[in-house]
Amino acid sequence: MFENIAGIDFGAKLSGKTSIAFIANHELQIVSCSAKMDADEFILTFINKSPVKDVFLDAPLSLPIVYKTPTPDSDFFYRECDKHTHAMSPMFLGGLTARAMALKYQFEQQNIRVFETYPTALCKQLNIERNKSVDGVKQMFHQIKSLIKEISINIEPKNIHEMDAVLALFSGMRFLKNEHATIGNIKEGVIIV
Repeated sequence: MFENIAGIDFGAKLSGKTSIAFIANHELQIVSCSAKMDADEFILTFINKSPVKDVFLDAPLSLPIVYKTPTPDSDFFYRECDKHTHAMSPMFLGGLTARAMALKYQFEQQNIRVFETYPTALCKQLNIERNKSVDGVKQMFHQIKSLIKEISINIEPKNIHEMDAVLALFSGMRFLKNEHATIGNIKEGVIIV
């Protein structure tokens, strides 16, 4: 059931801060992009060689609705889902948002669904303290691991980027079990947690 999903923490194009969490043979797997490697190509190559049909991406996948249908009281910076989750504006993230939207378009041409997720919002919903330190990541992973019963887990994330990929994957698992929350306006863009 879960071998067709991937959680992706999406970083700057050449930073080496992009990670993918997925399930193979009922076991958690994590792969990460190395520094100076093109993160977009890394993701495209991985997904195209995998059985993944649903991608849960930690990046904005839409712009505020004002850019489709402006009104006098429109917000030019934040979507409804950003306001509810206290996420950064997709406008502030600029190039990262554009890259994420381009990946979504490419995947949808191959009948791969792409959902926006936000690991920070998932942590808040599950009352997990978000901490980017090495010990903090271990503590977060221990808490998430206790919630995942359907697969084997024999590895640990090495850093916050791998942890966020695992959280994105867990949002996908929650989505498939219909245990997720959908935050925002469907006409503008929603976040799945």
